[in-house]
Amino acid sequence: MKTVLITGCSSGFGLELVPRYLERGFRVYATMRNANERANLFTVERSKYPDRFHLLELDITLQKDREFVEKKLTQDGFGLD
Repeated sequence: MKTVLITGCSSGFGLELVPRYLERGFRVYATMRNANERANLFTVERSKYPDRFHLLELDITLQKDREFVEKKLTQDGFGLD
């Protein structure tokens, strides 16, 4: 199974890409600032693909956030495709 990391998932292309990749069988790490506040954007994906959809908080300008996402991917044992 291929794995993809999508940034900016609260709107625009990021929001639109998440379901498309999930429908094609990808494991998706969707990221956005304020992920906890906006988790409702992905209610369907969370219930339909609980094993392949992961929502993470990421402000790409913050090194601590980038390190957290990198650590999460490493812990989960998945590389990005």
